[in-house]
Amino acid sequence: MNRISEEELRAPVRRWVKERGLDPKDEIPTWGKVPDILGLDGDTVVVAIEMKISNWQRALYQALMYTMFASESYVAMPENKRGVLIKNLSQFEKWNIGILIVNSDDDVMRLRTPKSRNQTAVGSNTSRSFLG
Repeated sequence: MNRISEEELRAPVRRWVKERGLDPKDEIPTWGKVPDILGLDGDTVVVAIEMKISNWQRALYQALMYTMFASESYVAMPENKRGVLIKNLSQFEKWNIGILIVNSDDDVMRLRTPKSRNQTAVGSNTSRSFLG
């Protein structure tokens, strides 16, 4: 992917969320954070995704914040960042953050799947009222 923008990642990542049977929502403030994409199952935040073009450290930090309210949290980056993500895979494993890679054909590949979290009492009933 040459000179891709973050917005160009949005459609394939939204499609990936929808293919998992979730309702994709863009940039909805949730608990003081604004994930790029949320994957909802009814009123429950199942997936939160932070998309970045180059700054994997910032993306990891933001995705870590989303673990407060999402069962799974991911970083999505273009295919040309695969090498740096693999090199730093231990950081994603340490914090239980997933990695999505978007290739030049707009296909999304899961490079790392996080273990789904059993939400705490506070996070288990996250509803759309928390999202707005």
